[in-house]
Amino acid sequence: MALTAHSTIGDWMNDPTGGPLIRGLFEQTGADPELLTPVLGLPLQQLVAMSQGQLPQSVVDDLVRAANNGEIPEDDASEGWAEKPTSGRFAGKTVIVTGAASGIGKATASRIAREGGRVIASDIAAEKLDALKAELPDADIVTVAGDLTKQDAIDAVLAAAGDRIDGLANVAGINDDFSPLARPRTPSGTASSRST
Repeated sequence: MALTAHSTIGDWMNDPTGGPLIRGLFEQTGADPELLTPVLGLPLQQLVAMSQGQLPQSVVDDLVRAANNGEIPEDDASEGWAEKPTSGRFAGKTVIVTGAASGIGKATASRIAREGGRVIASDIAAEKLDALKAELPDADIVTVAGDLTKQDAIDAVLAAAGDRIDGLANVAGINDDFSPLARPRTPSGTASSRST
């Protein structure tokens, strides 16, 4: 079966032609291909949206061509994963989503809101939170911009949630552009083994 943009990332990674192509792409950027482990069930095409412009469509097209002797095969969009929201699943529920302005946090907040939930969307990027809210004008999304390493931002999120919190998706992170983190150096100049 031909690899397409709708083949899962796991299918690409396990394929004798696709695996080296994906690993090579990540090695060129200095990123670890292990970053893909949580998204192996998603279609390769999904990386374009998840990367927030860091991975252009042309790269996915080039990968598909490289895996198929220079051709882009007929793509059956029914292959791979397709989002299937469940209407009303979160009706009457309040869910806090941290890191809601981009990537997995944004996808999580959007899905909960589209499934009827009240979302308290928190992130340090106020403009991106506003964009999320604008994308879903009929959804119940309360945005709270702030640095969640600071108590006042945590207090603002809790105040926005009110008396009821039914769930927490703690997606906030330090890095969402697939760049490797630099390890802090010890006084002797060696990298420390501090975990994040």
